[in-house]
Amino acid sequence: MKILMLVLASDTEPIYKEFQTIWKKYMKSNPNIDCYFYKGDPNLETEFKLDNDTLWIKIDESFETIYEKTLRAFEYFSEKLNQYDFIFRTNLSSFIVMDKYVEYCHTLPKQQFVSAVVGNAGYFNFPSGCGFTISTDLVLKLVNDKPLKIVEDDVTIGNWLYMNGIPIQPVSRCDFTNNLGISHFQNKNNSIIFHYRVKNDNRLLDIEIHEKLLLLFYGLRK
Repeated sequence: MKILMLVLASDTEPIYKEFQTIWKKYMKSNPNIDCYFYKGDPNLETEFKLDNDTLWIKIDESFETIYEKTLRAFEYFSEKLNQYDFIFRTNLSSFIVMDKYVEYCHTLPKQQFVSAVVGNAGYFNFPSGCGFTISTDLVLKLVNDKPLKIVEDDVTIGNWLYMNGIPIQPVSRCDFTNNLGISHFQNKNNSIIFHYRVKNDNRLLDIEIHEKLLLLFYGLRK
């Protein structure tokens, strides 16, 4: 089993740098997972630059360019995808328990497969952009098709999946939202959950929760 994990990232806000510090503590903890941040930099001299754990892409860094940035990250790795069974696209506010994720991937079919927390955009579903698993054959087809952006990146990918008749398999995720606080944490630990989404109005609370997860699952401090 080999997985490519791509983490949508940015340096535009101090909180994002804090999240990256925590990610760096555990992102290389499982040998079955190659994990990289991917970010935009319009001033790059080349279209792509892989710098240690970060893929830089020559593109403006903004919410509007997330879809193109994601598609181009897939494109950069497309020639190496025969080394991988799945790609997991996630973001900085997510916390991933790597060993549990690998165990989950061992249960999956390796072709024509997508799983995520499922959203709905009317006549079609879409995979939550916080974290979706997609088999490499579909990534190659997505890069080849280059569907036009319709709204957000995950909704655009959902529409493309719908047009190609590919269902999205639902998966469990634990959300820390609505400023529930760290006291809510004890109710959130579950043996089958590998993905924790942490996004509150109070972003300092997010850091506190990430640090708690880091200590619980990896025995590490920031």
